[in-house]
Amino acid sequence: MQLSEQEQVRREKLIQLRALGINPYPADLFPVDAMTADIKQNFENGKKVIIAGRLMSRRIQGKASFAELQDSKGRIQVYFNRDEICPGEDKVLYNEVYKKLLDIGDFIGVEGELFTTKVGEISVHVEKFTVLTKTLRPLPLPKTDNEGNVYNIEIRGRHGDKDYIFIKMIDPEDLVSDVYKKNTKVLFKSFLILIEDLHRDHLINFKKLRDALPEEYHALLNQADYFDQYKLQYLRKKILDMGNESIRDAESSLENFTISFKF
Repeated sequence: MQLSEQEQVRREKLIQLRALGINPYPADLFPVDAMTADIKQNFENGKKVIIAGRLMSRRIQGKASFAELQDSKGRIQVYFNRDEICPGEDKVLYNEVYKKLLDIGDFIGVEGELFTTKVGEISVHVEKFTVLTKTLRPLPLPKTDNEGNVYNIEIRGRHGDKDYIFIKMIDPEDLVSDVYKKNTKVLFKSFLILIEDLHRDHLINFKKLRDALPEEYHALLNQADYFDQYKLQYLRKKILDMGNESIRDAESSLENFTISFKF
C-alpha cells in the first residue's frame, strides 16, 4: 500500500519516539480523574486534574504553547510551558517530543492545575504530560451535528475507583446509525438513477412510436403517455420520502437497543 507523505512522516516520528524510550504501542493504561465537561460544569480554580484525549489543535509560541485536548465529553484548552514541564537542563520532552514529534490526533495524558485565561477560558496548566498513542494517519475532518457537537471516539475502562483511557474508537451506536444512513442513501439514490434511466428510455421509445404513426394518432398517443415529466417528479418525491422515512424509522428503533463493540 502506498503511504501518503504525511503517513511516512508520522512513521518516522514514531521511530524517533521509540529511540527516546517512548513506545506508544500498546498504549499504557492512564488513570484519569476528570472529564472536560465535568471540569467546565464544576470549575474550581487551582484544582489538580488528570485528563487524557486527542490533540486537536496547537499554537506554539517558543517556550509556551496553547493546545486543545478532546475527550469523549468535549474539548478543553491546555497550556504548556517548557521550563515548568522541563525544570532541569534537559528540555527534550518539550523541544523535541511535544514541539516536533507530536501531531494533531495523537493521544496524550495531562496532569495539571485548572485556571482561566485573561479572556475567561477555562484551561489546564500542564505540569506533566505523557504520550499515550501516536496516530499514524491524519485525522479526517471532524463530524459535527447541527449544534456543533463533535462525535468523539473513545473507550474507557474502570478499575477500582479509577477510570482508565486505554484506546479510542468510534461510538458504536453512532457507527451503526451512520452506516445505515449511508447505505440507505446509496440504495435510494440507486432507485432514483434507475427511474431516470427508465424515463429516458421511455422518451426515446415513445418518440420512435410517435414518428412511426400518422399525425392524426398523435393526440391519442399523448393521452396514453403513462411516464411523462409529472409522473417522473411524482416517483422521485415518493422515493425520497421513502428513504427519509426509512432512516427515521431506523433511528427510532436504535433507541431501543444498546450497542457495543466486542473485543
